Formats: sequence, C-alpha cells, structure tokens
Amino acid sequence: MMPKDILNKFPDINLFKGYSKILDFCQPDYTIDWGIKQKFDSFSYVFTTRGCPNKCAYCVVWKIEDNWINPTWKSHIDKDKPNVMVYDNNLSSQPIEHVESVIKFLVDEKKGVCFDNGFDCKYIDKHIAEMLSGIRFVRNGMRLAFDRIDDDVVFQKAVETLLSAGIPKSAFMAYVLFNFTDTPKEANYRATECVRLGIHPYPQQYVPLNKKNRDNPYIGKLWTRNLVRAFRFFWLMAGYFTKTDFETWVKSQDKYKLNDEDWEKWNK
Repeated sequence: MMPKDILNKFPDINLFKGYSKILDFCQPDYTIDWGIKQKFDSFSYVFTTRGCPNKCAYCVVWKIEDNWINPTWKSHIDKDKPNVMVYDNNLSSQPIEHVESVIKFLVDEKKGVCFDNGFDCKYIDKHIAEMLSGIRFVRNGMRLAFDRIDDDVVFQKAVETLLSAGIPKSAFMAYVLFNFTDTPKEANYRATECVRLGIHPYPQQYVPLNKKNRDNPYIGKLWTRNLVRAFRFFWLMAGYFTKTDFETWVKSQDKYKLNDEDWEKWNK
C-alpha cells in the first residue's frame, strides 16, 4: 500500500507491490504448529479469485490486486477440515461459471462455509440465491455490505431474494461502513435497515488507507469523536440495537453522552 514509506524505513529489503501469484499457487500448510490455540483450526482458507471491478475510494483491493482466477483453488481446501473460509474480495463479480463451480464444490463437499468478504449485492439474483441456499453457512457466513446509500433498494432487494431462496436470517452479516463521506443519520439508516430485514449489521469504521498508526483516530468531516465511539459501540451490541434505536439509547448514556456539537452533526 505504501511502498515508499516501507523502503525509507527498510532500504535493504526486496519489496514487491501488490500480491504474489507464486504464493497464491502454494497450498496452505495446515500441519504447522504455531504454538497457540487456534480459533479456526476447523477451517481451510482459500482465495479462488483476486481483484474487484469496483473502485471504491475507501478500499485498497483494486489498487493492489489484478483480476485473476486461481486455477489451483480446489487444492487449497483440506477435505478433512469441515469448514472453509472463502476470502475472495468480490467472488460474485466473477464469471458465473466460476461462481457456480465454487458453490457446487462447497455444497458437494458438505462444507460449512463463511464468505468472509461477502457478496456484492448488485450481483445477487434468483439464480445465485438458489445456488447459495444449498450451502451450510457458519459464523454468519452469508455476508454482504451496505456501505453506500447508493445501494439503497438494491441491498434490500438482494437480502429479500436470498431470504426467499431459504437462507436463514441467522446466516447473514452485513458490513456497514461509517465515518467516511456519510452523515451519521445516513449510516444509522443503513444499519437500521439491516435490523428491519432481520439480519446482523457489523459497523466498519473508516480509516484512511495511508494512516500508519492508531494515534489520533481519524474522524470524518461529518462526524465527531463522540459520535464515532457511540455509534460503533451501539451497533456492535445486539443486546442494544435489537431492543431500541440509537438516538433513544445514546440519550440514556453517561459514558457515551453527546454534547451540543455532536447533536448538531447528528441532526444535519
């Protein structure tokens, strides 16, 4: 992402940009004992493709990955492991023949599946939904994103299509970007729509791609530090967002109490 900064700090290293097809052809070595307790020992890990046609300003994928289908992807899946984590950044944008091949393989192998980076809602149709309905999802593995208000209506239609195909609400998770160019109320609307549809929203706080450390957290122009903290906490807690709305909740809080400046931003 920032090769000049890395080379300035480590001038003697051999640095390549982007990702390595050589490494992508290598099968993961699942026999390595890292000496720590692993939460995901039951998973195989795979990128069946690289790249994404979307050029979202908040995302680095299109800057470092070319579009590519890995012809060796099946060999990366350990048949003795019951679950698979699929890391493709936009599997749904790939040729339908490849999407069908991946889904059919996972269904035939009876794997529990988590599509970690999710499906692009604008590519979801009845055919894809029916194929996905045959998958046993784990860890809220039917993932989507409602990152932009431009996807309003399209996102809801995609979720409804997937639900109509028989995928249970408990299988879903929807990433919700905030603290970018959105207003707090707009981000809240997107998260609230997820709850209305019966699926789990996951708030993702925007951080600039060139930020090098955690000092002085980035605050979007339309946000405040207090709003960012309160919004993220509320939407991470199903015990809150399934029972009340953000505005009612935050008014009852001392730890996340908003001041006049915060409310001015909220009401814009």
